[in-house]
Amino acid sequence: MGYNSEDRLKKESIENIIEGMSLKEKIGQMVMVGFEGEEVNQSITKMIEKYKIGGIIYFARNFTNPKQAAQLSAKLQNLSLKSTQIPLFLSTDEEGGIVTRVKGMTHFPGPMALGATENQDLTKEVAQAKGEQLKYLGINFNLSPVLDVNNNSQNPIIGVRSFGSDPEKVAQYGKSYLKGLQSENVIACGKHFPGHGDTSTDSHLNLPVINHKLDHLKNVELIPFKNAIDNGIDSIMIAHIAFPALTGRDDLPATLSSEIITNLLRKELGFQGLIITDCMEMKGISSTFGTVEGAIKTVKAGSDQILISHTPSKQIEAIEKLLEVVKNGKIKEARIDNSLKRILKLKQEKISNQQTSDYKKEEFNIYLNKGNNLSQKVSRQAVTVYSDPENNIPLKPKDYEKLVLLDLSKNVTSPVENKGENEGWDNKELLRKKLKNKGYVIEEITQKDLEKLEKNRTKDSVVIVLLKNFSLNSPEHKMIKKLNKRTQPVLAVCQGNPYSAVKIKDASVIFIYDNSPAHIEPLADIIEGQQVPTGKLP
Repeated sequence: MGYNSEDRLKKESIENIIEGMSLKEKIGQMVMVGFEGEEVNQSITKMIEKYKIGGIIYFARNFTNPKQAAQLSAKLQNLSLKSTQIPLFLSTDEEGGIVTRVKGMTHFPGPMALGATENQDLTKEVAQAKGEQLKYLGINFNLSPVLDVNNNSQNPIIGVRSFGSDPEKVAQYGKSYLKGLQSENVIACGKHFPGHGDTSTDSHLNLPVINHKLDHLKNVELIPFKNAIDNGIDSIMIAHIAFPALTGRDDLPATLSSEIITNLLRKELGFQGLIITDCMEMKGISSTFGTVEGAIKTVKAGSDQILISHTPSKQIEAIEKLLEVVKNGKIKEARIDNSLKRILKLKQEKISNQQTSDYKKEEFNIYLNKGNNLSQKVSRQAVTVYSDPENNIPLKPKDYEKLVLLDLSKNVTSPVENKGENEGWDNKELLRKKLKNKGYVIEEITQKDLEKLEKNRTKDSVVIVLLKNFSLNSPEHKMIKKLNKRTQPVLAVCQGNPYSAVKIKDASVIFIYDNSPAHIEPLADIIEGQQVPTGKLP
């Protein structure tokens, strides 16, 4: 399903293309939209043919398998090339770990697991392998790396999506990641500028406020972004967060601020690449200024690409409203042209020269096998034994009557994860099989079965508790404290944010950072003693 149709960017100068475009075509290129379903439908066809959109964002809702992903991408590109003779940005959030979208490609461990390996070269390899798979499937724009410094233990939305809490480390791993991704001509996007790491509010739900002074921002939050800019990152995503020290207001998101976008990012930090917004339907915008009004304000502030991920009516209204305000002179057409030059330049450099071909399973499997092997390699270096006060690890099968397995990891979800998507694995079941194959007797229990453990106060059994995002005084925490009194030892395996789990007392604590299935084999090997853990809490 390759596309080799008329692409003006292969034959004409950007200046000539812009000169021949209508205002509607120009504005359409500044909008990136999402759509429902796994096939080209009437809604997305209308957005391409009538509104001439410049990009599409994919979510898990758009995929069933790699072949379908490749065919969908080719169909959408052909539709755009027939309509506008300009290829689309086809983007997705393939961060790894808890934020993955494309079913059937390698599920790589996430940024914090990469940080735990203390191996920048491996981070670059992973990003390059990810780029190979995405490019083969026709996806040319990866909305990563996350360059946020996660320096707030109560952060509800970044956490394991960050490389860690040290600005210099995040900068170096971000650099390795973007270099690997861009080496495959897949567009990298640093997010969420000027930094989402020190928030205790989720911008999907409300408008966070960061009250740090400019000096603090320069010494912490901005370091990874400045490093990425100096190393040629293609694009940067603006966050829906208020920074009063930069704007003088606690109700103005960075997305709508010329002080942040034009003065700080463009002029002071010298970024000349593409600036894209976070989704304008997130509550940090939609419940304050509104999606459509926000679209106008972000263009005035200096954004090049407006992301509206979900609602067709809002996508259309934003384009129509932008058209109106430019015609009325409230936004100069020259301002639109400036963004258009960046959009077309990036498409010309990264998309127009890509040769796509029909999907062949055996070809994709070459990339898939490489990625899966890398994923295992990351996991073996990332799994971290944080605490083992009773020296219970390794747990030799002959020393214990049985292992009791309790899964509490499904109690906590995040807005950025695939909601209700069945990725085809169950880490509890994978761990059960691995441990059983090693000779352990496994008993699985649920929360309702906990009372059965009251009578077992001996060391004949070990309780392994699978957690996700753990918080103090949560039901999970109270359960672990209760288990500590009833049976020993207790092994807590944290598949999510480690910040609160470091405060678990008495139990042994292992961090695997996310739900990547590649973590399970090294976890089982460490529990048995076949592997010595090397991961470091980043």
